[in-house]
Amino acid sequence: MVGSGGGGGGGTGASGGHGGSGTPETDCSRLIFEASIASPNPAVVATLAVGDICDVALLSTPTRIAVLTRPAGEVLGAITEQWHALVSCIGRGATFEAEILQVMPYVRVQVRPAR
Repeated sequence: MVGSGGGGGGGTGASGGHGGSGTPETDCSRLIFEASIASPNPAVVATLAVGDICDVALLSTPTRIAVLTRPAGEVLGAITEQWHALVSCIGRGATFEAEILQVMPYVRVQVRPAR
C-alpha cells in the first residue's frame, strides 16, 4: 500500500551558529527527514514491513551511516542524505532511528531522533 499525502519533514533544523567556522551547527533534536536507502541488502529487505523501526549508526571501514534492523542488527543499507549533519550529531552523542515508510520498489525511511 503506497499512500499519498504526508509531506516531507525536510530540512536540517539548523540553529544559529557558534564558533569560528561561520557554519551553523545542526540542532540534532530537529533533524528529521525522509531518505531512500542506498545499496539495500535484498535478504534484509525481504524481512521488512512498513512501520518497522530500525537503528541508525555510524560504521567504519568504510565510513558510512548504516540502517540496522532491530533487534538483530543486520545492515539494511546506507543513508547518504543529510550525511554531514548526521555524522556531526552522532559524534556529539545523539541517537537516531529510521521508520520504514516504503519497501517496494525501493526502501524509503523517515530518519528522526530516537525516541
